[in-house]
Amino acid sequence: MRPVYLILSVALMFLLHSCKKDNSNVAGTKPGYAAPAGAPTVYAGTPFNSLFRDLRYVPEIKCVAAGKLTTITFSRGTRLTFYPNSFKDGAGNLITTGQVCIELTEIYKTGDMIANRVTTMEGGTLLASGGQVLIYASRNGEKVFPNKYAIAFKQPAPSSIPMGLYAGNSRNTDSVVTWGAIASPIPGTRDTVTPSAWGTGLWYRFDSCNTFTWLGCDSAYAHTGSRSSIKLVVPDLDVTNANTQAFLVIPSINACANFQYNSSTPLTLNVTDIPDGVSAVVVVISKRNNKYYYYQSASFTVGSGISIDAYTTEQTLPYIKAQLAAL
Repeated sequence: MRPVYLILSVALMFLLHSCKKDNSNVAGTKPGYAAPAGAPTVYAGTPFNSLFRDLRYVPEIKCVAAGKLTTITFSRGTRLTFYPNSFKDGAGNLITTGQVCIELTEIYKTGDMIANRVTTMEGGTLLASGGQVLIYASRNGEKVFPNKYAIAFKQPAPSSIPMGLYAGNSRNTDSVVTWGAIASPIPGTRDTVTPSAWGTGLWYRFDSCNTFTWLGCDSAYAHTGSRSSIKLVVPDLDVTNANTQAFLVIPSINACANFQYNSSTPLTLNVTDIPDGVSAVVVVISKRNNKYYYYQSASFTVGSGISIDAYTTEQTLPYIKAQLAAL
């Protein structure tokens, strides 16, 4: 009988281990975590996200008491205001007790966008950006949903650009984050379309948030003149559309567009409908044989007939991060 007891004991131990809940795997806490449906799509485990996971930012986590009016400020200035009825569970039940933990990734500069594979594109429309964030909320390891809360994006200087609130997702071929305008504010809410003073800074503030996801403070870039396409060729022999991605940065409006695949051998990419006359920079990042390669062009003025040959060079991860931070 002893072998039977031994087999039963081992089986019981395996069952208990298998059923143990791993709360450390809450979406957003582990780069490359394959998230369940509904978790932030940046962790969806797509090939590009896996290739570039070492560049992505680790979310900042702050916890608040549910059922109370609370404002929290994150390290780069983003403010979230939660009301007594802001949180609910997956069944729609109001959460008014316990701690709700907020995971926030702040993206305010074009280098941040590239590192986290975020664009400022709404379909084919280029957006000027006042900041973007990824928000995920949980309580005791379970996803939490919002009823209504406010978000404020801190600005470096006064601006006359009328910003709106956008929602983002990365469920597309390249798995980069693109945007769609949130149609209208929730009734009874107040949104500011130009920065207003609050404490010791300036913020665009939106009180019409009812989703935890990618949120952007953006505006369609108004340009009535001509537009052009830019051709990019990456001639390196081992470069493919699966290990290389390119971005067009327009610093004056804090904008970032991703190049689209055109053909291979050599890898050829295009970006279209870019306003003529703006100054831009091209950035190419590639990861081949577990090594990073990088290319960054000098600033140039967008116009017709531009074609760029981008020869990437092997670089360290700290070097690439420093280059992106300087954009």
